[in-house]
Amino acid sequence: MEEILIDKTFATSYSKITSGEEIISPKGSGTLGMFGQLNGFPVAVTGGHVIEEGQLAQFHIHGECVNFGACIWPLVAECQTHIPDIAVIEIDKNIMNKISYRIGNNVTIHTRKLLELKNRKVFKYGATTNLTHGYVEDIDSMSLFESTDVALVAHEDDDKNFAKEGDSGAIVLTKFNDQHFAIGVVYGGGLNPRNSPKTVSPKTSVIVSLNHAIQRFKEGYENCQVLSLDSL
Repeated sequence: MEEILIDKTFATSYSKITSGEEIISPKGSGTLGMFGQLNGFPVAVTGGHVIEEGQLAQFHIHGECVNFGACIWPLVAECQTHIPDIAVIEIDKNIMNKISYRIGNNVTIHTRKLLELKNRKVFKYGATTNLTHGYVEDIDSMSLFESTDVALVAHEDDDKNFAKEGDSGAIVLTKFNDQHFAIGVVYGGGLNPRNSPKTVSPKTSVIVSLNHAIQRFKEGYENCQVLSLDSL
C-alpha cells in the first residue's frame, strides 16, 4: 500500500470520522461518502477519481494522520479504460470506534433514473462546502461511464456553488416522507458537456447515479458477493 506524506499545517483535523469530511489519498483529497458492508466487512465509498486500488485512505484525527482503510475499487486497469464513478474502501477494523454518523443506518439507495427526479430538492455534506441544498437539473446529450444516468445539481441560491473542489465523493440525498434516499455522488463542477445544446452554469455540479455506480462495481469486482450501503 502507498504511504502518504502530508503537511499537517494544511490538513483539516477531526475528532471523529464522519461522512462529508475530507478523506486523503496519494491522488489528493475528496469527501467521504457513506458507509456499508461488503461480504460482511465494513466499507465506505467516495469519488472514483479520489483514490484507486491499492492506495491507503487517511484522515486527520486530533492532528494525527491515521489510516482509514485500503481502496479495492476502482481497479487500476478499470481506471485506464473507464472514467471511475465511485471508489470503495475497506475500512480498517481498528478505526471503527472513530466513526460517527450524521443520519444513521436508515439511508436507502434510490433506484430511479436521475432525470426522473428533475427539480427535486436535494442536499449534500461536502468537505469543502459543508451542507448545501439545491435541486436536480438535467444534462442534454451527455454520457459518462457508458451511461446517461448523469445530472446537474444547482444550488438553491443562484449565486452559490452546490459543490466545489474537494467535495467529490459527497453523497447527494433527498427525502420522501421523512425517509432519506441517496440518489447520486458528486463527480465535479463547472463542466461544459460536449455535444450538449444546453449552456451549463459553472456553479452547477455534475452528479452520477449511485445506484448505477453500485451496479458497475458488482459487475466488475469479482469478489463482490453482497454489497449494502445504508449509513451516512
